[in-house]
Amino acid sequence: MSIANKYHVFRLHEFAATLTLAAAACWAVYPENRLTDLVISEKNSPVSVKYLESIVRINPGDSRYRLLLADRYIGTGQHERAMAQLLAATVQDTETLFSRDVRTLALYREAPQYMKSGKEASIISARTLSAILSENSRQRLGAQYAETAALGIWPAALAAAERILPFETWNRYYWLIKAAEASEHCAMPQKAASYYISAAKTAPDQERRRQVFRKALLTLSAAGLQRDIKKTLYACAKDFASDKVTAATMLSFSRQTGDPYFARDIALQILRMNR
Repeated sequence: MSIANKYHVFRLHEFAATLTLAAAACWAVYPENRLTDLVISEKNSPVSVKYLESIVRINPGDSRYRLLLADRYIGTGQHERAMAQLLAATVQDTETLFSRDVRTLALYREAPQYMKSGKEASIISARTLSAILSENSRQRLGAQYAETAALGIWPAALAAAERILPFETWNRYYWLIKAAEASEHCAMPQKAASYYISAAKTAPDQERRRQVFRKALLTLSAAGLQRDIKKTLYACAKDFASDKVTAATMLSFSRQTGDPYFARDIALQILRMNR
Protein backbone atom coordinates (compact mmCIF):
# COMPACT_ATOMS: atom_id res chain seq x y z
CA MET A 1 0.00 0.00 0.00
CA SER A 2 1.37 3.38 -0.96
CA ILE A 3 1.82 6.17 1.56
CA ALA A 4 -0.84 8.23 -0.26
CA ASN A 5 -3.39 5.43 0.11
CA LYS A 6 -2.37 4.60 3.67
CA TYR A 7 -2.70 8.15 5.02
CA HIS A 8 -5.40 9.35 2.58
CA VAL A 9 -3.06 12.00 1.11
CA PHE A 10 -3.78 13.46 -2.36
CA ARG A 11 -1.42 12.44 -5.12
CA LEU A 12 0.00 15.33 -7.14
CA HIS A 13 -2.38 14.93 -10.09
CA GLU A 14 -5.35 14.55 -7.72
CA PHE A 15 -4.35 17.70 -5.86
CA ALA A 16 -4.05 19.63 -9.15
CA ALA A 17 -7.44 18.38 -10.31
CA THR A 18 -9.04 19.42 -7.01
CA LEU A 19 -7.57 22.91 -7.28
CA THR A 20 -8.84 23.25 -10.85
CA LEU A 21 -12.31 22.14 -9.84
CA ALA A 22 -12.37 24.60 -6.90
CA ALA A 23 -11.23 27.45 -9.12
CA ALA A 24 -13.91 26.65 -11.68
CA ALA A 25 -16.57 26.56 -8.96
CA CYS A 26 -15.43 29.91 -7.55
CA TRP A 27 -15.45 31.43 -11.02
CA ALA A 28 -19.00 30.21 -11.60
CA VAL A 29 -20.28 31.41 -8.23
CA TYR A 30 -18.20 34.61 -8.09
CA PRO A 31 -17.83 35.84 -11.69
CA GLU A 32 -15.37 38.48 -12.86
CA ASN A 33 -17.69 41.46 -12.59
CA ARG A 34 -18.40 40.73 -8.92
CA LEU A 35 -14.70 40.20 -8.25
CA THR A 36 -13.98 43.51 -9.98
CA ASP A 37 -16.63 45.28 -7.87
CA LEU A 38 -15.10 43.81 -4.71
CA VAL A 39 -11.58 44.94 -5.56
CA ILE A 40 -12.69 48.37 -6.78
CA SER A 41 -14.57 48.93 -3.51
CA GLU A 42 -11.16 48.90 -1.81
CA LYS A 43 -10.71 52.48 -3.14
CA ASN A 44 -7.04 53.49 -3.12
CA SER A 45 -5.63 50.31 -1.63
CA PRO A 46 -2.54 48.78 -3.32
CA VAL A 47 -4.62 45.71 -4.19
CA SER A 48 -7.17 47.84 -6.06
CA VAL A 49 -4.45 49.75 -7.92
CA LYS A 50 -2.57 46.59 -8.95
CA TYR A 51 -5.75 44.88 -10.06
CA LEU A 52 -6.81 47.81 -12.25
CA GLU A 53 -3.30 48.11 -13.68
CA SER A 54 -3.41 44.45 -14.72
CA ILE A 55 -6.83 44.90 -16.37
CA VAL A 56 -5.61 47.94 -18.31
CA ARG A 57 -2.56 45.99 -19.53
CA ILE A 58 -4.77 43.12 -20.69
CA ASN A 59 -7.48 45.32 -22.21
CA PRO A 60 -5.99 48.76 -22.96
CA GLY A 61 -8.99 49.80 -25.05
CA ASP A 62 -11.46 49.73 -22.16
CA SER A 63 -11.73 53.35 -21.03
CA ARG A 64 -13.83 52.49 -17.96
CA TYR A 65 -10.90 50.84 -16.24
CA ARG A 66 -8.47 53.54 -17.34
CA LEU A 67 -10.71 56.14 -15.67
CA LEU A 68 -11.03 54.05 -12.51
CA LEU A 69 -7.24 53.67 -12.45
CA ALA A 70 -6.89 57.43 -12.92
CA ASP A 71 -9.10 57.82 -9.81
CA ARG A 72 -6.69 55.70 -7.81
CA TYR A 73 -3.66 57.61 -9.07
CA ILE A 74 -5.28 60.95 -8.22
CA GLY A 75 -6.19 59.66 -4.76
CA THR A 76 -2.65 58.46 -4.09
CA GLY A 77 -0.92 61.57 -5.45
CA GLN A 78 0.44 59.91 -8.62
CA HIS A 79 -0.58 62.80 -10.82
CA GLU A 80 1.64 62.07 -13.81
CA ARG A 81 0.29 58.53 -14.07
CA ALA A 82 -3.26 59.84 -13.67
CA MET A 83 -2.77 62.26 -16.56
CA ALA A 84 -1.37 59.45 -18.72
CA GLN A 85 -4.50 57.37 -18.15
CA LEU A 86 -6.81 60.29 -18.89
CA LEU A 87 -5.01 61.04 -22.14
CA ALA A 88 -5.10 57.38 -23.16
CA ALA A 89 -8.82 56.96 -22.43
CA THR A 90 -10.77 56.70 -25.66
CA VAL A 91 -13.95 58.79 -25.67
CA GLN A 92 -16.63 56.57 -27.22
CA ASP A 93 -19.79 58.27 -25.90
CA THR A 94 -21.04 61.21 -23.86
CA GLU A 95 -20.88 59.24 -20.59
CA THR A 96 -17.19 58.47 -21.09
CA LEU A 97 -16.52 62.11 -21.98
CA PHE A 98 -18.29 63.25 -18.80
CA SER A 99 -16.33 60.78 -16.65
CA ARG A 100 -13.04 61.86 -18.18
CA ASP A 101 -13.89 65.55 -17.78
CA VAL A 102 -14.69 65.35 -14.06
CA ARG A 103 -11.49 63.42 -13.40
CA THR A 104 -9.52 65.97 -15.38
CA LEU A 105 -11.00 68.75 -13.24
CA ALA A 106 -10.11 66.80 -10.09
CA LEU A 107 -6.54 66.37 -11.34
CA TYR A 108 -6.23 70.08 -12.19
CA ARG A 109 -7.41 70.93 -8.68
CA GLU A 110 -4.80 68.62 -7.10
CA ALA A 111 -1.98 69.42 -9.56
CA PRO A 112 -2.53 72.78 -11.34
CA GLN A 113 0.78 72.41 -13.19
CA TYR A 114 -0.87 69.97 -15.58
CA MET A 115 -3.41 72.57 -16.66
CA LYS A 116 -2.52 74.12 -20.00
CA SER A 117 -4.47 77.28 -19.17
CA GLY A 118 -7.30 78.52 -17.00
CA LYS A 119 -9.40 78.70 -20.15
CA GLU A 120 -9.12 74.95 -20.64
CA ALA A 121 -10.46 74.26 -17.14
CA SER A 122 -13.32 76.71 -17.76
CA ILE A 123 -14.24 74.93 -20.99
CA ILE A 124 -14.29 71.53 -19.27
CA SER A 125 -16.32 72.89 -16.34
CA ALA A 126 -18.87 74.43 -18.70
CA ARG A 127 -19.11 71.18 -20.69
CA THR A 128 -19.64 69.19 -17.48
CA LEU A 129 -22.42 71.47 -16.26
CA SER A 130 -24.02 71.47 -19.71
CA ALA A 131 -24.09 67.65 -19.70
CA ILE A 132 -25.85 67.66 -16.33
CA LEU A 133 -28.37 70.36 -17.22
CA SER A 134 -29.30 68.64 -20.49
CA GLU A 135 -29.71 65.20 -18.87
CA ASN A 136 -33.27 63.94 -18.31
CA SER A 137 -32.60 60.44 -17.03
CA ARG A 138 -33.07 60.16 -13.27
CA GLN A 139 -30.68 57.20 -13.13
CA ARG A 140 -27.99 58.96 -15.13
CA LEU A 141 -28.28 62.12 -13.01
CA GLY A 142 -27.75 59.99 -9.91
CA ALA A 143 -24.59 58.54 -11.47
CA GLN A 144 -23.38 62.04 -12.38
CA TYR A 145 -23.92 63.21 -8.81
CA ALA A 146 -22.05 60.19 -7.42
CA GLU A 147 -19.07 60.77 -9.74
CA THR A 148 -18.77 64.50 -9.12
CA ALA A 149 -19.32 64.29 -5.35
CA ALA A 150 -16.77 61.49 -4.98
CA LEU A 151 -14.17 63.63 -6.77
CA GLY A 152 -15.11 66.83 -4.93
CA ILE A 153 -16.41 68.67 -8.01
CA TRP A 154 -19.11 70.30 -5.91
CA PRO A 155 -20.61 72.85 -8.33
CA ALA A 156 -21.37 69.96 -10.71
CA ALA A 157 -22.61 67.78 -7.84
CA LEU A 158 -24.98 70.56 -6.74
CA ALA A 159 -26.28 70.95 -10.28
CA ALA A 160 -26.93 67.20 -10.49
CA ALA A 161 -28.76 67.12 -7.15
CA GLU A 162 -30.90 70.10 -8.16
CA ARG A 163 -31.73 68.45 -11.49
CA ILE A 164 -32.82 65.27 -9.69
CA LEU A 165 -35.20 66.99 -7.25
CA PRO A 166 -38.02 67.70 -9.76
CA PHE A 167 -38.01 63.98 -10.67
CA GLU A 168 -37.89 62.75 -7.07
CA THR A 169 -40.95 61.82 -5.04
CA TRP A 170 -40.14 58.77 -2.91
CA ASN A 171 -36.64 59.77 -1.82
CA ARG A 172 -36.94 63.55 -1.81
CA TYR A 173 -35.53 63.90 1.72
CA TYR A 174 -32.28 62.20 0.70
CA TRP A 175 -31.71 64.47 -2.30
CA LEU A 176 -32.57 67.60 -0.38
CA ILE A 177 -29.84 66.66 2.09
CA LYS A 178 -27.40 66.02 -0.77
CA ALA A 179 -28.26 69.39 -2.33
CA ALA A 180 -27.73 71.09 1.04
CA GLU A 181 -24.35 69.40 1.57
CA ALA A 182 -23.20 70.31 -1.94
CA SER A 183 -24.30 73.91 -1.35
CA GLU A 184 -22.19 74.01 1.81
CA HIS A 185 -19.15 72.79 -0.11
CA CYS A 186 -19.81 75.52 -2.69
CA ALA A 187 -19.77 78.15 0.10
CA MET A 188 -23.47 78.94 -0.36
CA PRO A 189 -24.78 78.88 3.23
CA GLN A 190 -28.16 80.52 2.49
CA LYS A 191 -28.97 77.96 -0.18
CA ALA A 192 -27.71 75.15 2.05
CA ALA A 193 -29.93 76.30 4.92
CA SER A 194 -32.93 76.54 2.59
CA TYR A 195 -32.41 72.95 1.45
CA TYR A 196 -31.93 71.78 5.04
CA ILE A 197 -35.22 73.43 6.06
CA SER A 198 -37.02 71.76 3.15
CA ALA A 199 -35.44 68.44 4.13
CA ALA A 200 -36.55 68.88 7.74
CA LYS A 201 -40.14 69.34 6.57
CA THR A 202 -39.99 66.01 4.71
CA ALA A 203 -37.90 64.10 7.28
CA PRO A 204 -39.09 60.52 7.84
CA ASP A 205 -39.04 60.81 11.64
CA GLN A 206 -39.08 63.42 14.40
CA GLU A 207 -35.45 62.97 15.45
CA ARG A 208 -34.08 63.64 11.98
CA ARG A 209 -36.50 66.54 11.61
CA ARG A 210 -34.99 68.12 14.72
CA GLN A 211 -31.39 67.44 13.69
CA VAL A 212 -31.75 68.79 10.17
CA PHE A 213 -33.57 71.93 11.35
CA ARG A 214 -30.75 72.59 13.80
CA LYS A 215 -28.22 71.96 11.03
CA ALA A 216 -29.84 74.67 8.93
CA LEU A 217 -29.46 77.23 11.71
CA LEU A 218 -25.90 76.09 12.49
CA THR A 219 -24.96 76.59 8.84
CA LEU A 220 -26.18 80.18 8.92
CA SER A 221 -24.61 80.82 12.32
CA ALA A 222 -21.21 79.53 11.19
CA ALA A 223 -21.32 82.00 8.30
CA GLY A 224 -22.27 84.86 10.64
CA LEU A 225 -25.59 85.42 8.88
CA GLN A 226 -27.66 86.64 11.82
CA ARG A 227 -30.17 88.41 9.59
CA ASP A 228 -30.81 85.17 7.71
CA ILE A 229 -31.28 83.35 11.02
CA LYS A 230 -34.00 85.85 11.90
CA LYS A 231 -35.72 85.39 8.55
CA THR A 232 -35.55 81.62 8.87
CA LEU A 233 -36.95 81.57 12.40
CA TYR A 234 -39.80 83.90 11.48
CA ALA A 235 -40.66 81.86 8.39
CA CYS A 236 -40.45 78.47 10.13
CA ALA A 237 -42.21 79.24 13.41
CA LYS A 238 -45.57 77.83 12.29
CA ASP A 239 -44.06 74.61 10.93
CA PHE A 240 -41.64 73.78 13.74
CA ALA A 241 -42.62 75.55 16.99
CA SER A 242 -45.13 72.89 18.08
CA ASP A 243 -42.32 70.45 18.89
CA LYS A 244 -40.79 71.30 22.26
CA VAL A 245 -37.24 70.26 21.36
CA THR A 246 -37.27 72.26 18.13
CA ALA A 247 -38.88 75.19 19.96
CA ALA A 248 -35.97 75.16 22.41
CA THR A 249 -33.57 75.25 19.45
CA MET A 250 -35.44 78.23 18.03
CA LEU A 251 -35.24 80.09 21.34
CA SER A 252 -31.53 79.39 21.63
CA PHE A 253 -30.72 80.74 18.18
CA SER A 254 -33.04 83.74 18.61
CA ARG A 255 -31.01 84.76 21.68
CA GLN A 256 -27.76 84.33 19.76
CA THR A 257 -28.79 87.10 17.36
CA GLY A 258 -28.29 89.59 20.20
CA ASP A 259 -31.69 91.16 19.55
CA PRO A 260 -33.84 90.86 22.72
CA TYR A 261 -36.99 92.08 20.95
CA PHE A 262 -36.62 89.44 18.25
CA ALA A 263 -36.05 86.74 20.89
CA ARG A 264 -39.22 87.92 22.66
CA ASP A 265 -41.24 87.75 19.43
CA ILE A 266 -40.09 84.18 18.76
CA ALA A 267 -40.91 83.18 22.32
CA LEU A 268 -44.43 84.62 21.93
CA GLN A 269 -44.93 82.73 18.67
CA ILE A 270 -43.85 79.51 20.36
CA LEU A 271 -46.26 80.11 23.22
CA ARG A 272 -49.15 80.70 20.82
CA MET A 273 -48.34 77.49 18.93
CA ASN A 274 -48.22 75.42 22.14
CA ARG A 275 -51.37 76.59 23.89
